Amino acid sequence: PRTASTEYSGRVSSALSNPYFTAFVEYVEREIAISGFSLVLTDTHDDPVRERRAVDEILSHRVDAMIVAPTADSGPVLDRLTRLQVPTVLIDRVPAGELAAGMDAIGVENIEPTALLVDHLARIGHTRIALVVPRPGLTTIAERAEGLHLWLERNGLTPDNCLVGHGPDPNDPASG
Repeated sequence: PRTASTEYSGRVSSALSNPYFTAFVEYVEREIAISGFSLVLTDTHDDPVRERRAVDEILSHRVDAMIVAPTADSGPVLDRLTRLQVPTVLIDRVPAGELAAGMDAIGVENIEPTALLVDHLARIGHTRIALVVPRPGLTTIAERAEGLHLWLERNGLTPDNCLVGHGPDPNDPASG
């Protein structure tokens, strides 16, 4: 168990260019400063290798806690944080199963809102609806696809009535 406080918190973000994460960082930084802590921040660009390096670097500063927006392959990172007993909060993406056991999480509901969005599009006349995502493997993406399929199921339609595809990754300059 960890005993001495360094008054540092680490934040591993997936993409600081994402307005969701930018607003979150501003809020967290303001709140932890009130408590006398400082924030160590890094951007992984949703790359599991960069995520592991970032966590290693932040842990070398003996932070008191971590806030992590997991990549599609965060298992080793989350296992390590659990083994080291680093208090960790996951944001936006919560891995299924045992990966996040013992960790707190902050996220949004993706399934039902996506189903409602698809329902709205269908009610205003759209007959083919596409879900285009920047990268597979993220829990938020899987939940949105589940919402799309939930709507199809509720309306007796098959997945042929919609398209699910992957667009360019906004964090990869070569994909633009």
